[in-house]
Amino acid sequence: MAETVFYFKQFSIRQDHSLMKITTDSVLLGAWTGYKGKGNILDIGAGTGVITLMIAQRCKGRIVAIEPDPGSYRDLLLNVGSSPWHERIMCRPDTFQQFVRTVKKEENPVFDLIVSNPPFFINDKLPADKEKANARHGISLSYKDLIAGACKILAPEGIFCIIIPFRYMSHFISMATDHKLYCNRILYINTRKNKEHTRVLLEFAKRKKTLDAHTLVIHDSNGYTDDFRTMTREYYLFM
Repeated sequence: MAETVFYFKQFSIRQDHSLMKITTDSVLLGAWTGYKGKGNILDIGAGTGVITLMIAQRCKGRIVAIEPDPGSYRDLLLNVGSSPWHERIMCRPDTFQQFVRTVKKEENPVFDLIVSNPPFFINDKLPADKEKANARHGISLSYKDLIAGACKILAPEGIFCIIIPFRYMSHFISMATDHKLYCNRILYINTRKNKEHTRVLLEFAKRKKTLDAHTLVIHDSNGYTDDFRTMTREYYLFM
C-alpha cells in the first residue's frame, strides 16, 4: 500500500493507519488557537498529530498528545518522531478519561492550553464501522466527559479551544458554563459567503471576558479567501 503523506511547510503527516484523515477542521483549529506561551499544552484525541505539530511550530511549551486509537497512535508516533520538535512532545495511547485520572493521581502540572477536535455527529446515524464510529462520534468521549475533564486540569488562567459542528454550539456552551468554563472567543466557519455556518471554533477560560466573535469564509469566486490564506499561510505549502 502506498504511503499517504500530507506535507506542510515545516513538517509532514503520514496517515497510513489512521481511520480519520487530515481535515480542514484540524488545520483551522491548529491555526486559530491563539496560545503562544511556554507552558504545558494538551491535545485531546491528537489523531495523526497535525494540531500538535502546528502548535509546536509556534510555541515553546511542552505538549502532551493523547490518542487511544491504535492506528492513529502509530501514525502520531511516526509524525512526532520525525518532526523538529519531538523532544518536547510526549505521546500517550490513553483515553481522555484515563489521562485525567492519571494527572490527578500523579499531581502533574495543570495545562495552560487544552485543545481538541473532539468526536462529532453525536446524535446522528452511526457509521457501520465500529472503530470509525468511536473515532467520529460521542461514544468513547462525550462532550460531558470532555468538558468535565478539561475543567479539572485547566490552569486558572489557561484556555480550552475546540472545533465542533455549529448546530451543537449552544448546547456545548451551556454545558461548559455549568462547569464554570466561559466562552470568550468564537470563530464561525462558512464554506462560502451567505452560506450557513458549518463549524464553530470556541475558546473557553475560567474567567469571563468580553466576547470576541468573528466569521471566517473559506471560499470565494477566486478560490480560497484572503482571510483563510492569512490564517493558514504559516502551514500550508500552497499558501
